[in-house]
Amino acid sequence: MKKKKLSLRKLKEWATSAIVGTVISLSCVSKTNEHFEYSFSSPTALIKSIQSDRGDIFKSGKYTLTLSEEMIEQPDEDFSVTSYAYALSVTVDKEFRDGVYTIGAHEKLMEGISEFEFVIQKPVYEGITSLWVELPESKEDLSNLAHILNDFSTHYAFPDGTGRLSEFNLRRGKGLSNINQYNSILR
Repeated sequence: MKKKKLSLRKLKEWATSAIVGTVISLSCVSKTNEHFEYSFSSPTALIKSIQSDRGDIFKSGKYTLTLSEEMIEQPDEDFSVTSYAYALSVTVDKEFRDGVYTIGAHEKLMEGISEFEFVIQKPVYEGITSLWVELPESKEDLSNLAHILNDFSTHYAFPDGTGRLSEFNLRRGKGLSNINQYNSILR
């Protein structure tokens, strides 16, 4: 196992080169001193997202890449934000008089997207996760993904042709709707 320390520019150069080593982990300390950890459904999903990202997933900063000695396949097609849906997940464990309750649906969201290719950007502080899920080709799978993101994320967006997230394509999901069941406890 080996670790590499890279700038964002060097990380992108690495992702377009002949790649040796399976990515085990990727983390970043941004220029504003925010800490991020990245998870991914497959090394290929991570490589595709690094290669074509325009600042939506990967921020300027110092990256630490941990590799095993196995080989990674170069992806066949390029990543584009226009081929990924975005989702934000928030989960909070809250202590009430009669116990600790989880508010949010992150676990259900992760279970729902497990059949899709995805990349996760997770700040080191607990409970907030950004996800990029590759859009499936079939209309049935796309509809299923839309329902999953609506039901279990706090916010989500599908590409609208602009290549960017904006207030026009960002929607509020139902990922925090279980907070209503705790209203009686709060009173």
